[in-house]
Amino acid sequence: MNKTQATVGYRSLFLKTLVVASVLSSGLTSVNFGSGSLEIWNQVPKASPLQKPIRSGYAPVNDIKLYYEIFSYGLMASDVLALMDYLNVPKASIVGWSDGAIIGLDIAINHPERVEKLVAYAANFSVSGLRGDVSQSSTFRVYSELVRQDYKRLSSTPDQYKESLAALREMWRTLPNYSPQQLASIKSPTLVLAGEYDEAIRRAHTEEMAHLIPGSKLEILSGVSHFAMLQNPEEFNNAVLEFLKRQ
Repeated sequence: MNKTQATVGYRSLFLKTLVVASVLSSGLTSVNFGSGSLEIWNQVPKASPLQKPIRSGYAPVNDIKLYYEIFSYGLMASDVLALMDYLNVPKASIVGWSDGAIIGLDIAINHPERVEKLVAYAANFSVSGLRGDVSQSSTFRVYSELVRQDYKRLSSTPDQYKESLAALREMWRTLPNYSPQQLASIKSPTLVLAGEYDEAIRRAHTEEMAHLIPGSKLEILSGVSHFAMLQNPEEFNNAVLEFLKRQ
């Protein structure tokens, strides 16, 4: 497999993962580990199988077989916008988790006319927001293994996981790098969400992001970590739906 195929494989998996992260699901199977601990923020439940879609297919967005030297949030944001164009969706509310939330920030900053409302869960707007001890988190180690298994199952380049992960880590090392002025330019009603026990993002950074986005609402979900939508989908769904239904 060549570098082009590895890049395409990761981007294809990313879009599939983005869809999974947007599903408001329940009935998840818990994965417990470490000293018999049962605290919910120390678990990474497996996602339920996707329900049969009303409509499905492959969208020719941005000719993803092209090789890109830069792997960035802006590039992935362009994938989302191209998909919206393909589906004739001029404007939408975006609910994003982690990297997906950063993509939501990117679209709200650079394409404000496409965003109705924005929900950003577990996002950072600069690399300074990352915790230095995330690599020591047993929760993240379990999650990483689940991602590896999903990549092998879903990707068109199942043997290229290491190469794709290397590209992703390089992006995390340098991006995102949005300025306070860029965050202040966001006009869409925004909900900034974080878990009480987030292993990756510093709480002060989340609070600063909410302060910089005009009129945004900050909410900390209790008893969960970076993976709230898996650990307590009811609490996560309620927070999101309550925000989206407000006029």
